[in-house]
Amino acid sequence: MHLGRFHAVVYDLNSHFIRAQLAQKLEACATQLEQFASNRTQSQLESFRSSVDAVLSAAELKDPDLLQPFAQQVIADMNVADILPPAFNSSVKSAIEEKSFDPAGLVTEFRRLANVVAKKVAHVSSIDDAFTALDVEFERVGSESAEVGFLLPREVVGETLKDLTGEFNQLSKLVRAVNELVGAADYDPRVVTISSSWWQVFLDLDPNQILVWVLAIERISNLFKSNLEIKHLQRQLGEKQVASEITELLDREIEKRVAAALQDLAVEIRRDHAKIADDARLNEVETQLRHGLYYLAKRMNQGAQIEINVGIPEEPNAPQSDSDEGPPDVEFQARLAEAKARIAKLRDLRTRARAASAETLNLDTSAHLLLTQDLHIEQQPNGSSR
Repeated sequence: MHLGRFHAVVYDLNSHFIRAQLAQKLEACATQLEQFASNRTQSQLESFRSSVDAVLSAAELKDPDLLQPFAQQVIADMNVADILPPAFNSSVKSAIEEKSFDPAGLVTEFRRLANVVAKKVAHVSSIDDAFTALDVEFERVGSESAEVGFLLPREVVGETLKDLTGEFNQLSKLVRAVNELVGAADYDPRVVTISSSWWQVFLDLDPNQILVWVLAIERISNLFKSNLEIKHLQRQLGEKQVASEITELLDREIEKRVAAALQDLAVEIRRDHAKIADDARLNEVETQLRHGLYYLAKRMNQGAQIEINVGIPEEPNAPQSDSDEGPPDVEFQARLAEAKARIAKLRDLRTRARAASAETLNLDTSAHLLLTQDLHIEQQPNGSSR
């Protein structure tokens, strides 16, 4: 795990817990419940319900960065998932359901949860304070930058130098195809960070490239959802001892549909984003892109996660002008409007990128789509592929 990215997640977690004040709100729930148990008034019951609503609302993660794949891995490794939703909210609701007729027991449970939360939050705060005091590196995408990260399970990729060389070669082909297709300044992007709890590689990209990556992740995620329904049907047929010929036909149908969808995606990316004038070279890059998308889909189906981060520049402001200085500079106002429009587009892209990244955490990988063979691409007489 990369230390600078870990530091950024710890900082975000600590900020969340400072805002949420979960231990204090759990104690308020316990106090309200004790008062209700003593007097049994409707107003005290309503106060208790309001306190419960307050703690559940406060627990919700407002920071979208904490919902991204790398942050979720840190949360799991730090064993703090139990004091974050959905686990924390489930614990509170389960306690209420199980002890709804035992106010004293529920008070005890709320205070036990408050104690657990307080101890773990104190540890997170201590780490953040220590890292800050020691000036430990802090890694987050810059305001003028963008990046895509590939979080690859070690058990899928392997652990030898040969395994990593082959994996990075496949990844490099895909990244190079996208970069050349969109006319990026760098054919080989710079590696921002690399770490090895999983194989986690973040690459520095131009924001103009990000839309292609977002589109690819969205389409592959949706492709899995639609075809996994067929895959689950196939598994059910197998459990009912339906003839293997039928289940094998389903396998081949899924494989054909996935391959066709990925080829269609490559065609769409070429049509809408290509900046290559040479048709022969464009055909070659499209073929490379198709193979790369197939590799990416295969890894995602095996549990890989993708994280796309987009930095947002600071919003420019018009300078304060004195009325005696005359009318505002028209050219300056035009540049200002253009900059604001660009920032607005980047914000929309960041929102979409975060949603696509978070979706890779939710893919059902229990039923593999059998993306095991090389993608077959037929060549047309004119040199183009289909």
